[in-house]
Amino acid sequence: PDATDCDAMSRNDAIPGQPDVPVIQRERSEDLFMETRDHPNFNIIVLSNRLPFSVKMDSSGNKTLQSSAGGLVTALSPTLRKGNGSWIGWPGVGIETVPEKEMEQLCDSFNDGYDIIPVHMSDELS
Repeated sequence: PDATDCDAMSRNDAIPGQPDVPVIQRERSEDLFMETRDHPNFNIIVLSNRLPFSVKMDSSGNKTLQSSAGGLVTALSPTLRKGNGSWIGWPGVGIETVPEKEMEQLCDSFNDGYDIIPVHMSDELS
C-alpha cells in the first residue's frame, strides 16, 4: 500500500516479520481537532521545559510576563484554550529570583485561557 493509505497499512507492512498489528494514524490533523471539538470535556496537558512566557525584570525589580513567540506556543495555545488545557513547565527563573508564591500570582495573571503550572527550581539548578 501507499504510505499515505493509513487505513490499509499495518505494522506487518512497515516491518517484515512482525505480527500484523494495525497502525492507527490520522491522515489530517483536522481529524483530531474534529474529534475533540465534539467532546467538550477533554483535557490537554502540555509538559514542556519552559512555560509559554518569560519573566522579565526591570531595573526597579518589577516583574512582567512576555509571551513567547515560539512554534510550540503558537501551535498549542489555541487548542489549550478550547480544551480545558494546562501548560506545565519552568518559568525561566529560579525561586530565589521570584519566590514560589509570587510566581503563582504571575502565572495566574497570564490568563491566556488555560492553566499555567510552574515547576519551581532553585537559581542554582536553573
